Amino acid sequence: MSLRRPVFLKQPWPALALGFCLALPSLPLRAAEAPRANPAAITTLAEALAQAWPRHPAARSASAAQALMAQQSEAAERWLAAPPSLQLSRRSDGWGGSSQGLREDEAALELPLRWPGERQAERRSAEAQGQHWSRAQAAARWALSGELREAWWALRLAATEQTAAEQQLANLQALRADVQRRLKAGDLARLDLNQALSAEQSAQAAWAEAQAARAAAQSNWALLVGSASTCPESLDSGFDPASAEVPTDAAAATSTPEHPALSLLQARSALLSAQLARARAGSYAGPTVGLALLRERGSSLEPAANSARLTLRLPLGRQPELDLQAAQLATERAELEAELARFQERQAAAIVQARQQLQRSAEQAARAESRLALAADSLSLQRHAFSLGAIDLPTRLRAEAEQAQAQLALARARIEQQRSASRLNQTLGLMP
Repeated sequence: MSLRRPVFLKQPWPALALGFCLALPSLPLRAAEAPRANPAAITTLAEALAQAWPRHPAARSASAAQALMAQQSEAAERWLAAPPSLQLSRRSDGWGGSSQGLREDEAALELPLRWPGERQAERRSAEAQGQHWSRAQAAARWALSGELREAWWALRLAATEQTAAEQQLANLQALRADVQRRLKAGDLARLDLNQALSAEQSAQAAWAEAQAARAAAQSNWALLVGSASTCPESLDSGFDPASAEVPTDAAAATSTPEHPALSLLQARSALLSAQLARARAGSYAGPTVGLALLRERGSSLEPAANSARLTLRLPLGRQPELDLQAAQLATERAELEAELARFQERQAAAIVQARQQLQRSAEQAARAESRLALAADSLSLQRHAFSLGAIDLPTRLRAEAEQAQAQLALARARIEQQRSASRLNQTLGLMP
């Protein structure tokens, strides 16, 4: 009497599906394992920001900017509008051929002064420039923290996909070896082996693509922090910014008063106002005070006489170039005020959208947990039924696949929830 295989064992897809199901259950559990400390890797987002900030152009140019502001502050305290000038002159009648001994020597010193209001406006402009630079530094750090947050979550998702591809490839390789063994025993057909080999090659291509995606994510992270050795190499790395990405009170509907981007716009508006006041204060040129010492004689028979002359020169009219600069500054300030109002509107809308996304991601994570609980209960029942021979293998494989998909969906939903919280904090202007 010949032995016949059940019908469902003649089909190649149950074996392939079983291999895939066996690979997936352990994948989501990697994200839930306890983090293992890695002293060589960055462990907090604040550490990543501290390491990446010195590489930022704003940080590298800080010393030059501080030196420039120091010079501006020093220039604002000066009373002179320009460097003083010294003039030396001599008048004599000895050049015409009939010299009578006439001689006049003069040494004159001129001091161009600034009006008191112009000096005060210059000082306020220098202070506003310093405030603007400080707010620009804070805004640059905030923008860099956003890049770090996005780079980390991109790396974590890429690592999840690579881990899935690696485990699927390893399982399909084991499945292919099992199919070869059973083919030699006469339990499977040659077509089953061809399909197992095709699935293995597809898994190899998927693994190569996932590996390239993770390498790109690691390269992006290394460009930010400055060293590839500090990249988290696995999901169980000690670096987990989710612990620092706790959403703030949901009752807050707007950004904080210290939002870096908003503060930068406000500082820019204050700087333009100070520069406008300086341009208006300097629309009239300042006075020039002169002191001249003279030594003169009418002829060679007369003794030389010494005298002094004090002069005050007041320019008449306005400086057209400063009037033009004041008009340009007034226009720019009006445009900035409109931009500030639009930014506040966009910021309020962005916060609402980020909160809604966080709420949706939390709901999706809750639904994924419920789905996993149902899939696990169904799998337990169907495993018992399969052991009693009440169901066939394809039904059992569908239950295995459903649980594996539910576990993977839950892992992705939790990552998305953490990333949504991170994006909300970034939108609110919170630093790590």
